[in-house]
Amino acid sequence: MRSLRTQTLLIISITLAVAGVLAYGVLFRAMKRSNDQISLLVDSVKQNANARAEAISLKKLVDDVGPDIKKIDSYYIAPDGTVDFIEMIEQLGRDAGVTAEISRVEIHPIASSNTTEKLYLTVSFTGTWKSQVHFLSLLESLPYDLYFSRLSVINESHSDTPSKSLWQGKADLEILKLH
Repeated sequence: MRSLRTQTLLIISITLAVAGVLAYGVLFRAMKRSNDQISLLVDSVKQNANARAEAISLKKLVDDVGPDIKKIDSYYIAPDGTVDFIEMIEQLGRDAGVTAEISRVEIHPIASSNTTEKLYLTVSFTGTWKSQVHFLSLLESLPYDLYFSRLSVINESHSDTPSKSLWQGKADLEILKLH
């Protein structure tokens, strides 16, 4: 009887030990899966936090360079600003005391740029020598990337009084314009 009882206790002990090992294995596996999921969530949160910090940094950078971008853009004619620019030149002529007339308007793409193109204008202007010089200085001082590719000024009236004689001017201009 003693042997039977010992055998029963041994079998129960072995069964409990195997059950304990199996339970430990199941718990270990569950904990490992939970740990892996937590690691994935922590990595995801870190990536989101880094992306958010980068987005905030980029927004701050854009806000910081915004005025500089506007200043640089002001050196170019706006994409829809050709007519306004021509009207401004004509108004500068009136302000300077010359009659300014645009006789050629052409827009050509620049092969090396996908954001700018060149506006070609031919401006004819008539007025006194002083008003011609004033008009040219106004054109030259415009805050645009403006280039005189050709300029001619001819005395048309052949007057004895140079200050009262009429001069005929013609200028070919090249100006950078945004697409």
